[in-house]
Amino acid sequence: MEPAVHELADRIVARLKAYAVPPISLRSPLELTAPWGPSIQHVRINELIAAEEGTPVGGGGVCASVSLDGWHYSRAELDAFKDPAEAHRRRGAAFTFNAESYTAFVESLRVTPPPESIPFPTFSHALKDPATSLHPILPHHRVIVIEGLYTLIDVPPWSGAVKEMDELVWIELDDSIAKERLIRRHMASWPDYTEEMAKERAESSDMLNGAYIREHMAKPTFTVQSVDDPAFAALAST
Repeated sequence: MEPAVHELADRIVARLKAYAVPPISLRSPLELTAPWGPSIQHVRINELIAAEEGTPVGGGGVCASVSLDGWHYSRAELDAFKDPAEAHRRRGAAFTFNAESYTAFVESLRVTPPPESIPFPTFSHALKDPATSLHPILPHHRVIVIEGLYTLIDVPPWSGAVKEMDELVWIELDDSIAKERLIRRHMASWPDYTEEMAKERAESSDMLNGAYIREHMAKPTFTVQSVDDPAFAALAST
């Protein structure tokens, strides 16, 4: 995975240099449980730019990362759905996200001159609901890495966000491997889950989400084959 991250970072740095002033927004959708995320990518990009321009890596970096998870509908909002039981059971499916709010956020990244601050939600696993991020998008952020299952969906209202992107990055993963990873993740996340319970959850919800993505996704501009990379996994967990 490491070479792919470097190749993607090089590609973004080249695009950044081609721009004069406008910020660029990078989309990096993850297919199901692909084992890499925006934190690693944006660190790589900041490191490359710092090395070339002699600027410090840190809070003043040009790259910021955003997760689609912040646009989950809250549990209270799911309670108001026509079928709240199904909405809670399928939490994580496309219809359980506030796609209109997410699209509005992406469109705001294109506003020039850039606002002093663009807030966005994150997901609190302690609250099991969205919460406002403590780190908004600031004017010096010129590369915005957005990761999430539905960031490549080419149907309204998601497609409104897709058309604003400079790069559409897809992590390719075989469905059988994805299911194995999902089962392991569910058993780790819920200690009371048996393997059979984890398998049922993966098949009745997660894999349906993956099939929906494949059916409705826009054409990627960059594709990475997901592989098990222990070194990269260790880096991603720090």
